[in-house]
Amino acid sequence: LTMRGRHWLVLDTIEEANNVRRQLDNLLNFPATLTFGGSGASFSKPKAEFLAKPLPENVKLMTLTDNYKNVKDGRTLLRLSHLYSVGEHPTLSLPVKVSLSEIFAARALKLVDVEETSLTGNQGLREMDEAKFVWKTFDPWNYTTPKSFDNRNYMTKD
Repeated sequence: LTMRGRHWLVLDTIEEANNVRRQLDNLLNFPATLTFGGSGASFSKPKAEFLAKPLPENVKLMTLTDNYKNVKDGRTLLRLSHLYSVGEHPTLSLPVKVSLSEIFAARALKLVDVEETSLTGNQGLREMDEAKFVWKTFDPWNYTTPKSFDNRNYMTKD
């Protein structure tokens, strides 16, 4: 059994090293999808862009799928992810606002309704929070863990 790995060495300031590491991490873990066709297959360049403008540098489009339209009243699942942890970069780890109506204006997608949901998209965020079990805990040092990656999931209706 032979295993091969890939090592990338980044020499920079801590802030910029985190930025470069996160970008390289996305290239390594989410490479372009390859497709193959028969010898007679013809391929063409897409005729239109899907997004009217690019997402902010620290936000990634994780999922945009219609797989749940038949069980979610015609809604589309959209997952956005903030790429940086709290304090990982002086500017890129800060919260960012994204206007969904501006981002998806290129294909004339008119958002009628948007609801923030759980990660799996099977229940609304408010419904999920109300159903959570509250654990009785004791924290003598009053320590709270910083919130890391911020993932936002939405069910949209167009």
